[in-house]
Amino acid sequence: MWSPKLLNRLPVGKCRLSLIDKQMAVSAAKAINIPNNATVIEINSGLGFLTHALLNNTNVKRIIALENDKDCVENLGQLAEESSGRLEVIQAENNIVSRFASNKLEVICTWLQKEKLADMQIYPWEEVHPSLVSIFHLPDKMSGDYLLNQIMQDFYNRSGFQAYGRVRTNLFMPAYLYEKNMAMLGEIKRCKQGVIMESLANIDILRVIPERAYTPKSINVLLSLTPQAQPKLKAQFDVFEYVLRHVLSKKSAPLCDTISTLGAGAESLIKNLSFDSQILVKDISVEQFIELAQIFEQWPFRPVNLHAAFNENHKRRRRN
Repeated sequence: MWSPKLLNRLPVGKCRLSLIDKQMAVSAAKAINIPNNATVIEINSGLGFLTHALLNNTNVKRIIALENDKDCVENLGQLAEESSGRLEVIQAENNIVSRFASNKLEVICTWLQKEKLADMQIYPWEEVHPSLVSIFHLPDKMSGDYLLNQIMQDFYNRSGFQAYGRVRTNLFMPAYLYEKNMAMLGEIKRCKQGVIMESLANIDILRVIPERAYTPKSINVLLSLTPQAQPKLKAQFDVFEYVLRHVLSKKSAPLCDTISTLGAGAESLIKNLSFDSQILVKDISVEQFIELAQIFEQWPFRPVNLHAAFNENHKRRRRN
């Protein structure tokens, strides 16, 4: 019988963030509500506690687990030997992707589509895919933000796993990321990524997982994200990001004082807004941010290269 022997060999703190509680893993697997005859893609599987729980779920047809830590891969391999072919473990070396947390999700998805999901049926966008589910164990801090951003880009572009239809995406999100990305309207912690998530996804909170269930100790929240059938976001993704990055840099200031950061003369955009520009940035709704982004997108004087413009503005603010 499989047991996570690797856990007993690791010095405290050596293992990256990983679920280590069998009972909580079983509870999380039930909360995800796997559909019948499902293929599950699990990214950053870690020590395999959730993988083990998923294998005990009779609805799961097969699991493709991607992991880049060779010791964890070895541990998962023992579980795969007992799975009667239902679990395939893939070590994500340089031939696939070197780090899940960097901007390489497209590489992972492209490789999986070609090598492992070639026979997966594509469903109309109006439907939630009935037999494909993805699960991401997000790394902590900045690297988790990078991966979350890639997931949201796939929601917007209908790419990656979303190329098969609206695929439910389940996230194990560390408390640090949760507090930022799930901050409510009016809260000072509200951030760019949280606004993007709200503009593209239907979000359900499935479980709060206590810190004792992880090594190193860390509170995590299990979320289920489903792409909106009719997403609120109409502007281009890079334009929306640019607007959010600039405007949210001063959350307690009124919009009329921060809109100039979008570019020289951007104050002229105020007259086209349907809402009061005196509103504090932290109180701007998703719909209002989208309206501002659409107006900015049509502005003939907006920067052509948004990435370069953002970097230059960021350097200028730091000098000041």
